Amino acid sequence: MMLSVKNLSFKYKRNKVLNNISFEVDKKEIVSILGPNGAGKSTLIKCINRILNYKEGTIQVDNENIRLLSQNKIAKNIGYVPQRAESCKLTVFDAILLGRKPHIKFKAGDKDLKIVYSVMKNLNLEKLSLRYVEELSGGEMQKVSIARALVQDPKIILMDEPTNNLDLKNQQEILNLISDIAIDHELAIIISVHDINTALRYSNKIIFLKNGRIYKQITPDEVSSKIIEDVYEVKVNIHEFKDYHHIIPV
Repeated sequence: MMLSVKNLSFKYKRNKVLNNISFEVDKKEIVSILGPNGAGKSTLIKCINRILNYKEGTIQVDNENIRLLSQNKIAKNIGYVPQRAESCKLTVFDAILLGRKPHIKFKAGDKDLKIVYSVMKNLNLEKLSLRYVEELSGGEMQKVSIARALVQDPKIILMDEPTNNLDLKNQQEILNLISDIAIDHELAIIISVHDINTALRYSNKIIFLKNGRIYKQITPDEVSSKIIEDVYEVKVNIHEFKDYHHIIPV
């Protein structure tokens, strides 16, 4: 397994946010983390990336315990796309090149530049290479964040609400891009999302969190109205349209 999380618990001071979380993700898989506000979705993402230091449980990336890895080694294994892409006074090219930092000792070499050019070409960012990030639209910024994570050459990419605040067109473009990346780069991708229908369409597996615990680990085809009602406390109907399940509140 590319990622293994076993018996993970985390608390802020005395408030236990995650309780005995265990799951596995393999390469080419997209796993969506779902749950109501406060369920622990973003906290789980940040524990996996060791942005937050958990004290209970084990997280392994390709059979290596991340507790024993340096931050530089973690950055080589795990890419992170935050909830909000940050505006900065850097060109798109330079912002993406920052993703190579874990691999660069003194200065960027030919290999680093080739990787950046290749990723920019694949994500159709070439025409933006000399634009400043602060001048970009929300969708363009998010693509830059994904490109920066990709040039790290990681085994896993973590995404915290990657389509947050994007319009419908940009949401679809980013989600299709994520789906292609998982297959083409043979990555394990874990996404924290609010939109259940997005998870149903783009995920291989869905993990529902409730009160800091895993309520269910299932495939999209196994999602039922009862599960949604139990997790979100709202009644829904599930309809199938063009081979996908769609959740509609009653």
